[in-house]
Amino acid sequence: MRYMPRFSRAFLAAAVMFSLSTPAFAQTVDDGLTGTERDEVLELVEGFIRANPGLLKEVLERAGENARYSSIGNVDAIASAVPEQVRAAFLTPDASMTYLHGSGVPDIVVVVDYSCPYCRTLAPLLEELAVRYPDVVIGLRETPFLAPLSLPAAHTGLAIFEQSPKLYQRYHMNLMTRRGPLSLDAIMDAAYEAGADLSAIGDSLTDELIAKPEHNLALLRQAHLFTTPLIISRKKVTAGGVSMVELEYLLKENE
Repeated sequence: MRYMPRFSRAFLAAAVMFSLSTPAFAQTVDDGLTGTERDEVLELVEGFIRANPGLLKEVLERAGENARYSSIGNVDAIASAVPEQVRAAFLTPDASMTYLHGSGVPDIVVVVDYSCPYCRTLAPLLEELAVRYPDVVIGLRETPFLAPLSLPAAHTGLAIFEQSPKLYQRYHMNLMTRRGPLSLDAIMDAAYEAGADLSAIGDSLTDELIAKPEHNLALLRQAHLFTTPLIISRKKVTAGGVSMVELEYLLKENE
């Protein structure tokens, strides 16, 4: 049996507003929603725009921002040029950081989006890395910008993290290793199967929690990188998927 928290529809509208500025929006809506759901989402978005006319300007500005980033050039070259102070900001524990393993000052931080196929490929490798290196601290930064449902998926995860880091880790792995595209059912199933208190999720969604992904996205802007996954170690920033050997090398570089 699936349970749908009361926040889902409202946050879906907000997520779509956020994602209107991404190139993947149209394809993701077609892939992830039925025709009826799509009509409901568009109705919610239209009402949201009418109630918040100033947001339309922000969406258009964000679209231009993403276009600039996509035209900068080679992602690896940009990653290698991330200033040390920006890399340090990613690695500094704060209220917007979650953890896949351990706690405290992370050895690596991974920037993720639940709609990113490369993040999904990376997730089991990170889990294996934690098994091989029990003392490793793996931080995560939720950066939901690739698709409409990325935002409610991130907010749900952040709310579960407040319940328990262990429950969040289960939710994260459930959603990253799911079969099929990201959907509201997939989000709710991942939370339910993780053992989270679904009835408490809505109450956890304070303004402070809702702002956490935006803080992480601000770090991406400072790095001039809008791509996932990003792996930030103490020595470098690596963009895209990596192998287990490369992950182990990043840890050894930290020593």
